[in-house]
Amino acid sequence: MTTEALLPIYLRVTIDGRRFEVTTKRYIESSKWSSNAGKVKGNSEEARSINAFLDVLKQKVYNYQKETLRDDKPFSVQTLREKWFGTNDRPRMLMGIFQQHNVRMAALIGREFSKATMIRYKTTIGHTKAFLKWKWKVEDLDIRKLNFEFISNFEFWFKSVRNCNHNSTLKYLSNFRKITNKCIQLAWLPGCRN
Repeated sequence: MTTEALLPIYLRVTIDGRRFEVTTKRYIESSKWSSNAGKVKGNSEEARSINAFLDVLKQKVYNYQKETLRDDKPFSVQTLREKWFGTNDRPRMLMGIFQQHNVRMAALIGREFSKATMIRYKTTIGHTKAFLKWKWKVEDLDIRKLNFEFISNFEFWFKSVRNCNHNSTLKYLSNFRKITNKCIQLAWLPGCRN
């Protein structure tokens, strides 16, 4: 028996220059690993077992790629991560994201934000809730439904229902844009890349 330390084996997938890496929960002595082949060297029972397991993981990635492309979505590190960890079916809701933003902002009053800025974001979230009730009669909305039509209707609502002037409307929409930009940066909106 060798005293060589066991090293963890990771599955690593690179898509468009970005990496997805996850542990396989398998370990091997470094002298038995072929970096070039990405497999365990030899034909021992251990090598066959680990290599077969790695082949299953690779096939899982290819299956996820096929499913994603079949659903007419781009295959990216984010979509792979969502499939792998089972988070792709859980909708991210607009009001929850907006509320989380406001909670974080409140914690930074006096350091990064003023009370006046916080009040503007509280007002904007209130307007967003009222708009959702007016337009769709809902309390919240899956962020994947955010698009140009949503913004266009929101602008119309500010000017017609709320009777806001053009400059006030743009200020509210600018606050709302900060929330949508966060969603884009986190690759939560379909078709948007950071």
